[in-house]
Amino acid sequence: MDLHLILICFIILADVIFLALAGGFMYYIYRVRTKEIVKYALGTVNSLVDSNVNIDSFVYPCADIKPFAEKLKEISDILGVKEKHRKEVLNIVNSVAINMELTALLEDLLPKIIKATDSACAAFYMANHATNQLEIKSSVGFSKNLYNEFDMTIGEGLIGTSVKEIRIIDNLPDDSEFMIKTFLGKIKPKSVMIIPVLNADQLTGVLCLASFNKYQENQNEIVELIRYYVGISIGNAITYEQTKRLSNELRFQNTLIQNLNDDLEKKVDNRTVFLNNIIDSILDYGIYALDVDNNITAWNKGAETLLGVSKDDVIGKNAEVIMTPSDIKAGKLARKIEIALRDGRYEESGWMPKKDGSSYFSESILFPMYDNEKNCIGFTNIIKDMTYLKNVEKALGYEKEFTQKIFEITHQAVIVSSQRGIIEKANTTAENLMQEGSLVGKDLCRFFLEPEYLRQSLTDVAQRYGRGEWASVMRKDRRSLGFNVYVLMESGEGEPKLFLYLTE
Repeated sequence: MDLHLILICFIILADVIFLALAGGFMYYIYRVRTKEIVKYALGTVNSLVDSNVNIDSFVYPCADIKPFAEKLKEISDILGVKEKHRKEVLNIVNSVAINMELTALLEDLLPKIIKATDSACAAFYMANHATNQLEIKSSVGFSKNLYNEFDMTIGEGLIGTSVKEIRIIDNLPDDSEFMIKTFLGKIKPKSVMIIPVLNADQLTGVLCLASFNKYQENQNEIVELIRYYVGISIGNAITYEQTKRLSNELRFQNTLIQNLNDDLEKKVDNRTVFLNNIIDSILDYGIYALDVDNNITAWNKGAETLLGVSKDDVIGKNAEVIMTPSDIKAGKLARKIEIALRDGRYEESGWMPKKDGSSYFSESILFPMYDNEKNCIGFTNIIKDMTYLKNVEKALGYEKEFTQKIFEITHQAVIVSSQRGIIEKANTTAENLMQEGSLVGKDLCRFFLEPEYLRQSLTDVAQRYGRGEWASVMRKDRRSLGFNVYVLMESGEGEPKLFLYLTE
């Protein structure tokens, strides 16, 4: 064979072997790199679902994967923030779930809301719809100046007007009451968030937050998430406080009757006379007792006065004799007893009819009585007449409506102020007469030459006389203005308001 041909064949064979080896090597490299990339991808994706895995601990298998890794890191950071917010919201929801008392609820809740929203301080104002006021109940981090705004009228002022939507205020005036306490002194916050808290579409209060930084969208989202739960919990806490007051009033009576029943179990005849004498002596409460067959066995004078039915007309008769036909038809007595046996008591409140056709607003509690063997031997019902408080609420509403009507129809200069002379309301005629654009919140006495004499005169009318009439000289232009002052109805436990007519 030709040597030249043999050499060519050898070269061709060597090339084939080299290409085969090179291909195998490249295939091996490809598989190794693919495995590294897949391993990195699986590891980084796992870090998104497992907070214990740190995405920064993974090394890029190649430079080509860096954009993917950076995007993945961005997603991981976003999910981390979302997870942090979720835990904080759950922490807040846990607070509203375990606290029934309003004071304890606010003490636990406000610091958690501060942390969740990156705030520096918080305060909660409770809505008192009977007086149309917002009353501060708790404050964390604010200076004591905040308590100067203890009573604010709903619908007026920075907080009073925030009763529907969340407001964020970034430019506070330098004299704002929202000052934050720090070791360096009082500092004005950069941003304040005012959050109306609702329960069943009714305003229960206003939550105020303040921060050294401007509030961002994520803080607003957290507030929107928790506002519903906070509203329900605060509404429940307020209801709990109201029922607790009634329960405390009735607890003594319950304990007294139960203890007497235990001590005199073996003296049935004497016990009945003794208990009836005690119950009859309690005139502020209507008290009656039932046996296990729902027959009335005791009926005190308070019940006679309250329901308008004498003891002789009810003793020995079924309790349905004092119920309305509609309640009898609905089986209300059986339902009340069932709940009392199950829960230890049955409580209700509302307008109830009397025998003479009139009605009263009552709060009542029905509870079972037991002997030493824990057998039910009857029931006691205690009724409290709350009509007076309801009438007070109506009177306050009538006072406000009457004052507003006068402001709307009169052509005279009219002002409502506190007994210290701080103006709470003024019509346009008064502002024109005083030559002042806005009078609300200002000290009336400072407009006149003898402010302290005028202030003392207002105090005397409020505390002793009920009405007064005099003239004072204005500081600005030496005009003499006549005053006719009357005391308005007092609002709750606050100081009386003064109604002033001004004439030139």
